[in-house]
Amino acid sequence: MSLLIPQNTKKAVLEIYVSSHGNDEFWYSNPPNSYIEQNNLTTQRGNGAFRQVFATVDGVTVGSATPFPVSYTGGINPLFWEPVVAIGAFNLPTYDFDLTPFLGFLLDGKNHSFGLGVTDSISFWLVSYLTPPIEFKIKSKADGLDGKFKIKGKREIEYSGWVNSSAGNFTTPITEKFKFKNKIKIKNYGQENQVKQKIKVKTEIIVENEIGQEISKLSISRKYPLKIKISTLPGADKDTFLSITNVSHSLEETYTSRSLSSNEGVEISVENSQDSGGWMLVKDHSVIWGTGSTAQTYSYQDQNGHYSRVVYAANGKILQDNSTLTSASSSFSA
Repeated sequence: MSLLIPQNTKKAVLEIYVSSHGNDEFWYSNPPNSYIEQNNLTTQRGNGAFRQVFATVDGVTVGSATPFPVSYTGGINPLFWEPVVAIGAFNLPTYDFDLTPFLGFLLDGKNHSFGLGVTDSISFWLVSYLTPPIEFKIKSKADGLDGKFKIKGKREIEYSGWVNSSAGNFTTPITEKFKFKNKIKIKNYGQENQVKQKIKVKTEIIVENEIGQEISKLSISRKYPLKIKISTLPGADKDTFLSITNVSHSLEETYTSRSLSSNEGVEISVENSQDSGGWMLVKDHSVIWGTGSTAQTYSYQDQNGHYSRVVYAANGKILQDNSTLTSASSSFSA
């Protein structure tokens, strides 16, 4: 994609939307290729359990983000998601890449080529799937169909650039600290799978004037913890199996902004978590019987007050739905 950035641009943000499908739908549980080859498996769900979406301008990486592990309505155990759906399933998260530090070469009056990609991806993602190198500590141990696989890494990135406008000369330094951990355990001859994953990202965006004074500061912290356990047992009838499943995941974000020019600040925190459990009897990839329940807690807080909602659903019915809204002047609960 080629774009011409307007000459009067003072701030530029690229918003990325991405979704995983096919053999990467459950990328966070994919084993390494060595495990697949060692056991002569036919599955194409490999390349390990790390994915990262990145953006480039003229071939230069300008931002990256590890996507939130979304489970669609048929994922893991479909009985979990009736009528409550998994976090992000109907409203996938997007990711903002601040391009302001790069305006120095973007505002040259020429078209620039923008690209997207996913590290170590397998078809298909609803972006391109280029694979630039990235280094992590990887441990892999397998004994037949049983195995333990760990991926651990951290990185700190810093971008800085300035733009001259009618309002003055402004410099925008951006720093990002990123931590990723993923553990996969496969036990009982491949009949039990456990996934534990933690993603932590802290981004800081500062705007400075021409004499180096801080004008504004934005800090964003994100955490995406995930736990999955799936146990498979043979069914009473031929070509059937019993799957016992448990899922726990959450999206936790905090935004803190401060403006020295107006002496004002804003802090927003959001936490959305789900715990699901149940079982299903499966034949020919179809669920013929089972149970499933999901407990979800949502919390939002800013300087104006706090909103929380607790929902519990089981076997396709809402059994509990309570919400509370509190502010400096009033409170409401239902």
